[in-house]
Amino acid sequence: TILSYYSDGLSRDEIVEALEQLLNLGPSAKRNFYREWFELSAKRMKQEGSPCEKTLDRVEKLDLSNVSQVDEIYHFFRKNTRTIDFWLNTCVFPREMQQFEQRMVGNAWHLAHSKANAIVGFSGTNDNHRLLPLQVKQFFPEDTDDIMWRQLFGTNGKMLDVILKNTIECTELRDGSPSTHPSTHPILDAIKGVDAIIDSGALFAGTNNLDIAKAVLQQLPQEEEFQ
Repeated sequence: TILSYYSDGLSRDEIVEALEQLLNLGPSAKRNFYREWFELSAKRMKQEGSPCEKTLDRVEKLDLSNVSQVDEIYHFFRKNTRTIDFWLNTCVFPREMQQFEQRMVGNAWHLAHSKANAIVGFSGTNDNHRLLPLQVKQFFPEDTDDIMWRQLFGTNGKMLDVILKNTIECTELRDGSPSTHPSTHPILDAIKGVDAIIDSGALFAGTNNLDIAKAVLQQLPQEEEFQ
């Protein structure tokens, strides 16, 4: 999550939220935090010849009611790692990672707990039976002529059989880390003529879904039925 923010940067609303939190701090704290922000962005301001090097050099000069100034702050600070860290620590983590003294938790062991041992369940496969709670036992008669049981015997390998019989092609991706830009992503570079992509392995992690969709649409036939 943190790396994705470092890569994509903050939105304008997130920058404003961070500024609001910063300006609510005490005088010394906000000066110290903003000094770290400014030191990381000052070099870029100088390279671009921006007057912000002088107009944004102190936290006392910040004015959230000044729209043009907020635009400049967004431009120079949206990918500033110190700004992102501050926003995460003050706006995201306290809200999303808060802990409680008491909480309710339920897992398979809790669900299977029964004083009367009245536990009944069903699964189409038995490959995970060794992970069942100790009070749950698998019932799987191996010597039976019941057609229902005979059909269940093959379910463990049925999906593998379907994949092997219906796989058209396997493509080995080129070496290197996946790109966050769809135009250079190894998966989109390797596939041609597909109608859908099912990313079951999270291979597109870190890539914007909208950008991926646009890139896939460009590879589809341009007939009217695909528009």
